[in-house]
Amino acid sequence: MTDRALRRLLLVIIATLLSIGCVAVYSATAIPSAITYGQGLRLFGHHLVAIGVGLSAGLGCLAIPHHALRRCAKLLMLLSVGGLVAVRLFGQEVNGAHRWFRLGLLSI
Repeated sequence: MTDRALRRLLLVIIATLLSIGCVAVYSATAIPSAITYGQGLRLFGHHLVAIGVGLSAGLGCLAIPHHALRRCAKLLMLLSVGGLVAVRLFGQEVNGAHRWFRLGLLSI
């Protein structure tokens, strides 16, 4: 299989999974969203925005050359471990677990 064919296959798989996820989110949230917010598509719209942000971040990561990531691998690993420690020490506790940083309306 050529690289081009493999990339097409991967693109089809990603599009299929995103489509199935959209159908699942819409079918699970349309009625509760209509009851709670008066708009049946509100939570589905939030899901589409999250997909857009994720795709944008993914495309941004694709633009980074892999040799640049290799040079920064140790630093990135230290930042990741530091982030885990920071969440454990300063993160918001939800149901007994420290998993999130609260930044106003945003949770990371």
